[in-house]
Amino acid sequence: TTSKVRYDFLKALIADNPLAVLGSPTIQWVREAVKANIKARSPELIKQIKTPFLLLQAEKDYVVSNDGQDLICNQTELCSKKVINGALHGLLTESDVYRDLVMLSLDNYLN
Repeated sequence: TTSKVRYDFLKALIADNPLAVLGSPTIQWVREAVKANIKARSPELIKQIKTPFLLLQAEKDYVVSNDGQDLICNQTELCSKKVINGALHGLLTESDVYRDLVMLSLDNYLN
């Protein structure tokens, strides 16, 4: 996130609640995530999608590959993509300038 306030709040929350800390992924978790990622990108599986969906994409995400998201979104007309320019991975914890766009995009899509 680019929000110092939200980042500091999260750090304080973790300091007060050490059990809330997320651990590093295990080798098994990474293996299963890679297998699921490969499967999710298969055109056969993408053709099975029946529900329209909104993909909110952080332009400057370094955690998730936007290319992978684009690959899936470009294979179905059911995908509505909204790029949040300048945003990092944590869209709901981003600075208000980005988070407001996320909330507006969600509201517009659901309406």
